[in-house]
Amino acid sequence: MKSIRRMVVSVVIAIVLSATIALILIFVRKRHGASKSPERPLVSYSYSDLQRITKNFTEKLGDGCFGLVFKGLLSDSDFVAVKRLEGVRQGEKEFRNELRMLGRIQHVNLVHLRGFCCEGTERMLVYDYMPKGSLDSHLFQKF
Repeated sequence: MKSIRRMVVSVVIAIVLSATIALILIFVRKRHGASKSPERPLVSYSYSDLQRITKNFTEKLGDGCFGLVFKGLLSDSDFVAVKRLEGVRQGEKEFRNELRMLGRIQHVNLVHLRGFCCEGTERMLVYDYMPKGSLDSHLFQKF
């Protein structure tokens, strides 16, 4: 009788311990954002879509070595940054491979790539909008 009682107590303790560990793991994953969807598929935008979203590329956010960045507004009221690449001399296959790689990278310190446009000679990348500006604008601001 004592051995059965010990076995039942051991099983109950093991179940309680397992449930506690599972709850802790769930809490930690939610706390660190791991419960979000792992990958959002990249959206393929047409040139005319991005023209409309950016109001014909009127609100310039900045420029870099590969092109200009414009502010846009999606139909779901999310703001985006549309980078219009210039002077990029790479093939279609390389461009798409780079998109797949950038689309998979998700980190709290990196802006998320939402989609792209690859129409004719136009190559554009659509990122989440950063309302406080980019990191370099804060690091290298002019006083």
